[in-house]
Amino acid sequence: MGYTNNDSLVLFCIGFGRKGCTLKSIISSSDYLDRSIIERETLQKSLNVLLVNGFIDVKNKRYFATDNAINLYNKEKDKK
Repeated sequence: MGYTNNDSLVLFCIGFGRKGCTLKSIISSSDYLDRSIIERETLQKSLNVLLVNGFIDVKNKRYFATDNAINLYNKEKDKK
């Protein structure tokens, strides 16, 4: 399965912080970066794709990037 630009945007908004982030902060960050409010259905789809594919975890209503996401980021960063 391929990933969409929205999936990348949502993962980027979640980032790699240890405290994770809330839905509100994901929406706020995506608005800031993309200059539009992400639609609920689009956000839900991206979160599901990222969760099912092991790129994010959810704990206490906070979203965290997993080691898989961090490793992918580092691998792509090293290509440049």
